[in-house]
Amino acid sequence: MEIGPADAVFFDPQHAFTQMLVGSNPEPDPEFERSREHVVLKAEIPSPVNVGAGCRFAGRCPKAMDRCRAETPQMIDIGRTQDPRRVACHLFN
Repeated sequence: MEIGPADAVFFDPQHAFTQMLVGSNPEPDPEFERSREHVVLKAEIPSPVNVGAGCRFAGRCPKAMDRCRAETPQMIDIGRTQDPRRVACHLFN
């Protein structure tokens, strides 16, 4: 749901699901790991056969709203010149 340079997506994720995934990665620095807030992934596992309507990440996204479950978001340019990034999320529309 997010496309851009790897460093930009990893260090400054824009899509809520990308933020959750990046936040769930273990930190190599043990001191920082103990002090940071941990992200617990709570998710509905989608059917690979019956995709259904709406955003494919709606059941796993912490910011999902009714619109996410009903409409598939379009991939849009979020307008950064040094960081060309595209995101498919209703929060950016």
